[in-house]
Amino acid sequence: MSKKSAKIAALIESCRGQDLNAHYLGYFACFNEGLFYEAHDVLEELWLADRQGPNYAFHKGLIQLAGAFVHLQKNRLRPSSALFKLAQTNLKKYPAHHEHLDVERVLDVIEEWMRELEEKQFSVNPLIGGKAPQIKLKPRATLLIATRNAHKVGEILAILSERFHYLTLRDFPDAPEVVEDATTFAGNATKKAVELARWLAKQPGANALVSSNLFVLADDSGLEVDALNGAPGVYSARFAALDTNQPGNSPDADNNAKLLRLLRDVPPGKRTARFRCVLALTPAIDLIEQNTSPVCSADEFEFQTQLFDGACEGEIALKSSGAGGFGYDPLFIPTGHSQSFAELGEEIKNALSHRAKALAKLRAYLNSLVAC
Repeated sequence: MSKKSAKIAALIESCRGQDLNAHYLGYFACFNEGLFYEAHDVLEELWLADRQGPNYAFHKGLIQLAGAFVHLQKNRLRPSSALFKLAQTNLKKYPAHHEHLDVERVLDVIEEWMRELEEKQFSVNPLIGGKAPQIKLKPRATLLIATRNAHKVGEILAILSERFHYLTLRDFPDAPEVVEDATTFAGNATKKAVELARWLAKQPGANALVSSNLFVLADDSGLEVDALNGAPGVYSARFAALDTNQPGNSPDADNNAKLLRLLRDVPPGKRTARFRCVLALTPAIDLIEQNTSPVCSADEFEFQTQLFDGACEGEIALKSSGAGGFGYDPLFIPTGHSQSFAELGEEIKNALSHRAKALAKLRAYLNSLVAC
């Protein structure tokens, strides 16, 4: 093995054990140290082994980008410009965010360096006396889903797919129970997300959690029935228990029975309702870095919380039907359908549901925030 091959092998080995391919990580480690020749070679190994893969042109473009800077280091300005153009052509084939990389930003960098070469008519090397760009990967977001409800977790995972890492409250058995006493879905969702994010920030190893690009995702959702002036609303999960002052949530069957009883004299056409969901996304922040008092830090958590809402219109059936879903699904018939959520199945429900619509907004936000 040559010295160069040994060096590349050692570099790749040092990058193993992480989320992304070691060759891919090695490329950026070299590039950001100004080791463009090594960056070219380390990614070329991956490119040669995966010529039929979906990232063929993506890797090729990055190799050409490193090659352009190799030429600049050797003061070969026109060949450098030619490689910048080839890199640009290949990278433009991919989304703005791809493989944790802000491709749009990389294309801007290429454009800047090409323009500088052309404006000086290839007489001045911009790398001499200047600073090469840094290209940073952004880590995949980790979402702590603030629930122990397996049905809810499954629905969220099905909609957001595998673009993110996931944790739930089952991974944090000591997490506090948050009292949902707000009068709106947004208030309850925000309270859960903020209190859990604040609790996480105080735990041992909090710095590692923050550096992992962690967000707390909480939601509150429920059923709003027009004939009941929006009830059960925020009390959807404990609707039946309100009559007995029993603590905690009510069984689904009891909630459904109470709803049918209250709507007994309401005819079809007047039983309009909607499921509504509000998601709250709070980033895990470093309390030490914030350098604020506990009161101010709590405000900072809330200040950084983003909300996403969704609603699904429909009506309440005269009786329960279907064995799927949970909660009020056997009674809720979404607009445009003749079957209840419990009959339609998970795939259709996940395309129509209030939570699906809120999650679609969340996904778009996360995709704009981090390269996923």
